[in-house]
Amino acid sequence: MRALAAACLIGAWACSGKTTDTAGPPPDADTDADTDTDTDTDTDTDGDTDTDADTDTDTDPAVDADEDGWTSDVDCDDLDPAVNPEAAEQCDEVDNDCDGLVDDADADAVFPPIYQDDDGDGFGDTELIATGCVPPAGTAPAGGDCDDDDATVSPGLEEVCFDGRDNDCDG
Repeated sequence: MRALAAACLIGAWACSGKTTDTAGPPPDADTDADTDTDTDTDTDTDGDTDTDADTDTDTDPAVDADEDGWTSDVDCDDLDPAVNPEAAEQCDEVDNDCDGLVDDADADAVFPPIYQDDDGDGFGDTELIATGCVPPAGTAPAGGDCDDDDATVSPGLEEVCFDGRDNDCDG
């Protein structure tokens, strides 16, 4: 029976749920030469603990959970494939390119255009005034309004025949 227990213990601390004292100290014993206490904690909060007796850290190899080609050690959101160090910064209150900057604070962001919209019809005049994530009041994300003082004239409106105006700004 002792031979069976010894064979069962190779590389394990228990056989059939019974702990034996024939294979050395238990796994939580601090057997290394330093003065710290090995606590087998889950320092990276991934649900597994470091079960060896010579260190008190739990490090896992970098993984690519979202399969975007960037591992978790450089991908700031490894559950979203649209977020990685080569992604373009978007206006969405997320650090898309993992540089620590979000939206307007990031000079690399892809900003939508902002046009002055004096008549409030959702179309600004043809001159771009700025770019940014949050357009100020009195502006619109689309240009091309051929009469920005008249809300009944803008791109996309239906042309009214014989009124002498270019209602849909198509020239």
